[in-house]
Amino acid sequence: LYFGRAANMAFALIVLYGTMRALGPCEKWKLGVLCLAGMPMTAFLLPSVSADSTAIGFSLLVVSLGLRLGDCWNERRFVAFLACAFLLALCKPPYSVLAFMILPTICSSGRRWGTKTIQVALVLALSAGTATLWQASVAYLVIPFRSDINGSLTMRDQVAFFLRNPVSLSFAFARQFLVVRAFEYWRCVVGGVGWLAPLVAVS
Repeated sequence: LYFGRAANMAFALIVLYGTMRALGPCEKWKLGVLCLAGMPMTAFLLPSVSADSTAIGFSLLVVSLGLRLGDCWNERRFVAFLACAFLLALCKPPYSVLAFMILPTICSSGRRWGTKTIQVALVLALSAGTATLWQASVAYLVIPFRSDINGSLTMRDQVAFFLRNPVSLSFAFARQFLVVRAFEYWRCVVGGVGWLAPLVAVS
């Protein structure tokens, strides 16, 4: 268990260093990334054995590379962005939408439309495409994913039920998130003891 925590922490530090390198001279973005990485529950999760540590790391890399590409386009950096977007989609499929932040930069560039179309297709395929394939591969697995809204445990049936009632379920989820469980989610972000959470976990 301690080896797993140490390995995740080492990975988090390497990713954070890579994020700072990716941002280059953009000091204002570096401060923002450090603030995100220093949030109480982020600092708690990074040295834990949770898979969220890897997902958070790749999320920071995707965001930092996207911001840097917005300031200064570089083909090698774009390839690194695509690789990180692909790995992030494998870690946490819903997080694949973070890769979409690069689309306005691509569309507003002065490159030829053929080049821009290929770049947009690559971003969508390696982010949303990867996430969709992963979801399709587990669609028939019986997992406890919101079993209370439809009575079925397969992800395929859950998604089908949501697509039949998108408006009402969206309002229900929004109410749960913004009203019923707002304080609980706030504690998930900040934690019960704030920045002392990592110390409490170690002790």
